[in-house]
Amino acid sequence: MEHNKNYKTQIHPTAIVSSKAKLGINVYIGPYCIIGPHVHISDHVSLHDHVTINGYTTIGDYTIVYPFACLGDPPQDLSYHGEPSQLIIGSHNKIGHYVTMNGGTENGGLITRIGNYGIFMDGSHVAHNCEIGDYVVIPNHVLLAGHVKVGNNVVFGGASSVVQNTRIGSGAFVTAHTLVSKHVIPYGIVSGFRARLRGLNLTGMKRLHISNRDIHIVRQAYKILFDKSKEDLWKESVKKIKNEFPDNPYVQEIVEFIERPTKKAFCTPYSAEDDI
Repeated sequence: MEHNKNYKTQIHPTAIVSSKAKLGINVYIGPYCIIGPHVHISDHVSLHDHVTINGYTTIGDYTIVYPFACLGDPPQDLSYHGEPSQLIIGSHNKIGHYVTMNGGTENGGLITRIGNYGIFMDGSHVAHNCEIGDYVVIPNHVLLAGHVKVGNNVVFGGASSVVQNTRIGSGAFVTAHTLVSKHVIPYGIVSGFRARLRGLNLTGMKRLHISNRDIHIVRQAYKILFDKSKEDLWKESVKKIKNEFPDNPYVQEIVEFIERPTKKAFCTPYSAEDDI
């Protein structure tokens, strides 16, 4: 086991820590934790009791992990055959009771990546090859399937789920008990058993200190983009807001999100069955 002895790293005598694991300074490992040989725990990380960390897992500075969380276990995917799978967790995260985060499969570069300052509440699951941004809030029993990409400052409601290969744009809000099977544009709100776009996350935008002027412009772009009378002219509407608001970073963020190559549809305000 490698760790800096100039700072006090505490390991409870009942914990099982591989001699090959790498520990930073001022790390606390509580009772009955299990730490595998390829684990790298950075400075000032605190693991409460009964935490299991396996695989090629890295945990960033000042992260707190609560009891019975399981991090870095093999991906739950039939294509996985024992490759060196990674889970990379950023700094200042809070990972709650019974949270599970799996490593990645070869199809996604063998990496699952978690950003910084995230909150992952009890019983939530991050599957293989997910990419989670910074300042994300994932409440109890939220389930993210494989290859899900979540932008920065996204907030989920409890017991919501996201289908594999789905993207959630930055600043979006997913309400409780919502099943998301289509892409969600940045700063959108979705709800319903089958997610439907309900408008813009105006409260979230204000909390991000986005100016009233910028919010007004994004609202204008939203009305153009989802004009019911031009539902069949989606590509033209995207092009229109791209050209009409070239200097607004939030509108351009939405445009860039939409223009990325994808085989999956987008959530719309029309109906849960509509595909765009």
